[in-house]
Amino acid sequence: AAPNNHPSVRPDMIEVRDTDRAGRGVFAVRRLKAGTEVVRALPAAAVCNDTALSSHCCVCLSPLPTTTPPCGKCRTSRLCGRCAASPAARLVHDDECQALALLRSPPAGIAPLEDTRSLRQQQQPQ
Repeated sequence: AAPNNHPSVRPDMIEVRDTDRAGRGVFAVRRLKAGTEVVRALPAAAVCNDTALSSHCCVCLSPLPTTTPPCGKCRTSRLCGRCAASPAARLVHDDECQALALLRSPPAGIAPLEDTRSLRQQQQPQ
């Protein structure tokens, strides 16, 4: 396999390989001290669960004061002051805002859902 030259991965500390018993995994190539950073990467997705939607920023997941108002469009997610002021962070929320707004105010004939968990439960196969 070709070496991983990604700048956030430390190939002098870890490697990816396949095993017969456990499949593909990440393994230390030498002894490491506890707390040693070996990979730094942005998450592919970060989403608050339903109980955290009212108490944490939907973008950076920071805890929020109880007085933080929800988004005026979806009336569900909340943003911290830093994320609310950041155009890039607002774009992150914009991706979920329309879907959350539809959950709260669906088209005629469909009952609104109280939380996103309700939607997931409805979509699970019987």
